Amino acid sequence: MAPEMLRGEPYDRKVDVFSFGIVLCEIIGRIPADPEILPRTRDYGLDVAAFQALVKDCPHRVLELAASCCRLEAFKRPSFSEVLDELEDIAETLESQTETQSLSY
Repeated sequence: MAPEMLRGEPYDRKVDVFSFGIVLCEIIGRIPADPEILPRTRDYGLDVAAFQALVKDCPHRVLELAASCCRLEAFKRPSFSEVLDELEDIAETLESQTETQSLSY
């Protein structure tokens, strides 16, 4: 649940962006969202520095996207259309890097 929901505050669609960010962290880290395992802050956010230490091999842009989705302030989280645009751009970049590496062998 997004921090604003846990605090009993009004919320909007950005709670789903937060949830998506947590699921993305689960996938990146190959860990459950359990606060005992996925590093969280006392105010229910993602402890980005601690999480980053767990996933050193993760492409930086993917980690940045997950962190931006998990921002405490809902208005600072991206919209799903922005998330989709970023994921498509990341996929294209990774694909071109893979192709370049394949050609160099």
